[in-house]
Amino acid sequence: MQRAIIYHHLGLGDQITCASIIHEYAKHYDVVDVVCKNRYYSTVKNLYNNSKISVLSFEDDPDVVNYIHTNSHLYDCIKQITCFGGPEHMNFEQRFYHAANVAFEKKWENFNVIRNIEHELQLMSKFTEIFDKPYKFVHHDPY
Repeated sequence: MQRAIIYHHLGLGDQITCASIIHEYAKHYDVVDVVCKNRYYSTVKNLYNNSKISVLSFEDDPDVVNYIHTNSHLYDCIKQITCFGGPEHMNFEQRFYHAANVAFEKKWENFNVIRNIEHELQLMSKFTEIFDKPYKFVHHDPY
């Protein structure tokens, strides 16, 4: 059984950016472990509807490094992915994919989130209570 662990930046945005990388690795390994911070576990878990992908949660980076060091014998592939370095003409997302050796086009091809309409409506209701008037949700992407 081929097993990989993927360790990238632990921020929630980075988790979303790298989700397609994880799905791509799952095509080549029997088991892929992805790491996240404890506080993001349920959200990150929802990014993966694939029995080959397991989410391991940790308090912070030193805990991840310790886990990998202690358990390296369990893995055929240990991949640390960063957006630092890489070709200067690439934006940070492209650098993640470059570092993972995954084609950037896979970002869209591999990304799939199963919607939970009930949860979405609950969240929308909370915003309605907070703002008490119509609102717009805007996400700014400088790229």
